[in-house]
Amino acid sequence: MSSWLEKAEENQKIKDNIQFQGTDSEIETIQCNIQLLEPLNNKLNFLIERASKVSVEFRKPSIELGYTHLQGDPVYEFYGSAYVHFEKKLLFLKLSSELYLCWRRIFFKIPSQPNRVKIVIHEKGTSEVTKKKTHSTREKFKFKITDLNEELAQVILDWLVFKTTTEELKKNLPLTHFHF
Repeated sequence: MSSWLEKAEENQKIKDNIQFQGTDSEIETIQCNIQLLEPLNNKLNFLIERASKVSVEFRKPSIELGYTHLQGDPVYEFYGSAYVHFEKKLLFLKLSSELYLCWRRIFFKIPSQPNRVKIVIHEKGTSEVTKKKTHSTREKFKFKITDLNEELAQVILDWLVFKTTTEELKKNLPLTHFHF
């Protein structure tokens, strides 16, 4: 009789074999795309590591900053969070101010098409006063990897630590993008 652990290990082996199957040319294209995106990823990782070493006191309003990448998974995620005050106004009259915990995430997803990258920009906020009040936006873009440059890493970092708006980030993305 096999234990749950043996079954779990067997299922994990099956999943690992299925997860990244594709034709040789698709795998080759994805690996080539990863190499093309590597300078931007490395620069962004370097900047995030530097910024995360700075005390929260000096990088306010940002409270959390980081990145994730699972080996063998062609998705890179960069994230940041902060407490942000949103003001309710009527014309020029300030009615109230509410504190929100906000998260920002940007994903780089590597497709099997040559010289392409999917970028997903996600922003979410939850009221600290009324937990039911939330706002969320998610936008997807597809670019040529060669249109992205290392200067974009600084713009993304500024956005993740809430120094710039989402609109400013989108203005700094390449002008040409492909629709899904």
